[in-house]
Amino acid sequence: MKTFLTCLLTFMAAVAVAQTKITVTLDHADAMYKCNEQAVFTVTVLNGDQPHKEGKASFRLSNDGLTTLSTKEVDLAAENPFTVTGTMDKPGILSLDVDVAAQPKRLHKVFGAAFEPFKIEPGGTRFDFETYHPLPKDFKEFWNMGNRFEIVPPEKLPDNLKRERVYKYYTEPQLTPLPRLTNDKVEGYKVSFQIPSGHIYGFLTIPKAPGKYPAIVSVPGAGPGATSAPMLEDFVYLVMNVHTYDPDIPGKTINDSYKEVNEGGMYMYKNIPDREKTYFHHSIIGICQAVRWLSCHDKVDSKRIGYHGSSQGGAFGLILGGIEFNNVSNLCAIVCNVPALCDHLGYKEGRLAGWPQFCRQMNNSPEIEAMALYYDAANFARFIPHHVPVHVIVGLADRTCSPSSVYAAYNQIPSLDKKIISEVGMGHEVWPSYHKEIAWLKDYLKTKDYIEDCINKLKMLALATNMFLADNNKFPDTENWPKTLNDAFINSDDENFFKCPNGEPYHYNRPADSMWQVRDHSSTILFFEDFDNHDNKVNIAFTDGHVMTYPIDNCKNIEELAKHYNLIIKVKTK
Repeated sequence: MKTFLTCLLTFMAAVAVAQTKITVTLDHADAMYKCNEQAVFTVTVLNGDQPHKEGKASFRLSNDGLTTLSTKEVDLAAENPFTVTGTMDKPGILSLDVDVAAQPKRLHKVFGAAFEPFKIEPGGTRFDFETYHPLPKDFKEFWNMGNRFEIVPPEKLPDNLKRERVYKYYTEPQLTPLPRLTNDKVEGYKVSFQIPSGHIYGFLTIPKAPGKYPAIVSVPGAGPGATSAPMLEDFVYLVMNVHTYDPDIPGKTINDSYKEVNEGGMYMYKNIPDREKTYFHHSIIGICQAVRWLSCHDKVDSKRIGYHGSSQGGAFGLILGGIEFNNVSNLCAIVCNVPALCDHLGYKEGRLAGWPQFCRQMNNSPEIEAMALYYDAANFARFIPHHVPVHVIVGLADRTCSPSSVYAAYNQIPSLDKKIISEVGMGHEVWPSYHKEIAWLKDYLKTKDYIEDCINKLKMLALATNMFLADNNKFPDTENWPKTLNDAFINSDDENFFKCPNGEPYHYNRPADSMWQVRDHSSTILFFEDFDNHDNKVNIAFTDGHVMTYPIDNCKNIEELAKHYNLIIKVKTK
C-alpha cells in the first residue's frame, strides 16, 4: 500500500509539472525592433489554463545568451503575468531567459527580440576601413581545389599527398548496392569516397527510369549521421555524413561507431586548433568531392542540383554554396535551417557564437581564433554566387546556433534571391517552415530549366545600372527605341512597362564585384519586343536614357519564371 501511494503521489506531481508552463509574447508580433526601441515581453506562468500564483520566477536579459544586461526575481503571487522591458543600442538579439522553481525540476524558457538584425556583422568586424570582415587573407588559397578534380584509380593516387595536392585528386567512389534502398522504381547504394584520412560515406538513391533528373544533396545535423537516403522516383538523392567511419557495418550499429569516434572528446573538437587536421577539414574535402562527382553522373542534370540541411547540415549548405569559387559544388538552390558553424568570433561582440563554439573550448586563445575563421560558414557565405537562391530559417530562441550568428552569416550572402524566415520563439529545432522550404526546393528544381539562368542574368542586369557604364562607357543605341527615359514614358502607356524593384546596395570585398558596389538605387525599365519573339534578345532601357539590346537564349517562359521572383512583366507590342 505504501508503494502504491508513493507511485500515486509521484504520478500526481508529474501531472502537475506537465501542466505548468511558461508562455512569452512580445508587443511586436514579428519580434523586430529598431535600435533603442523598447521591447516589451509579457511572461505568464500557467498551471493548466490558469496563472500560477505560488513561488517565484527569475528572469535574465542578455546579448543573445552571453553578456548579461539585467536580472530580476518576481513573486508570482503578486505579478503573474508580468512584463520585462529592454532594448539594445546596436544591432543584435535581446534574449530573455525565464526560470520558475517547480518540482521535480525547474522550468526554463528562452525568447528573443531582434534589433535591426539585417545590420548584424560577424564578430571581430572593424569599421576602421582596415578590415571589413574577418576573412583570412589566404582563405580562398587554403580552400583552393583547383578548377577541376582529376579522377584517378586508387592505385595511381599520389603517395604522401601534401595539402596543396589533396584537392586535385580523388577516386571514383565505391558503390555498394543496398536492397533496403531499392524497389521497382529506385535503386539505392552506400557510397564511399577515398580521402587522405581514409574514407567518407553516404547514401545515394537513383530513379531507375531513363533520363536525367534533378538532384538533392543533404548533410545531417550533428550526431552519428544518416543510414539511408530518401527514395524518390523523380530525384537523385545524395546524403553525405561528415564522419570517416562506415555507417553500415553488419553487426555494428552506427551509434557504436559514433561512440568510438568520440572517445577522448567530441568529434567536432578533435585536433583543434590545427586547421589542416581538425575534424571538419576532411569532411569538407570529401563532401565537395562527392558533390562534384554527382554533378558528372549520367543520371543527374548538373544545372539542377539543390541542397538542404539543418544545424550542422545547414552550415554545409553555406559552405558548399560558397566554395563555388572553386567551381566545385554546382548548387543552384540552397535551404538552410538554423545553420551551425557561424560567427565563431561572436563572443567579441558580447554574444554567443554559433555551434560548436570553437573558441570557448580553448579559452578564446589566438590559435583557436585563427583556425576558426577558416571554418566559419559566414566566410563561405560571402562567395555564394549572385544567382543562387538561398533560403535560411533562424530561431530567435535558439541557444545552440544563436540567431545573431545566423544573421551574421546571412547578411554576408550576396545572392540577389535570398530570404530569411525568422521564427519567433523557436529554439534549436525543426518547425513546419523547414519542410515547406524543402517542398519549395523540390518544386524549384523540377520546374527550373536553363531558361531560368537567363532570368537571373536579366535580373542582375536590371539591378546594375552602372555595370555597363563601367565596362563599356556607354550603351549602344538601338534603332526604333526611345533615346531617353522620358521619351519612353511619353510614347507608351505605363502598363506597357516592367519596372524592376529597387534594392539595397551591396558592399563586398571582392574586386570582381566592384561593378555591384557602384550600383545606384534607380529603378530600371525593361520592355520586350513581342511575346512571340523575345527568345533571342531583350531590350533594356536604363534610367540614364541608354538602351541596351541583350541577347538571351531560350527565354520562352519568361512571364511564368518571373512570377517566381514576384516580378511583373509587361510586354511592349508593336
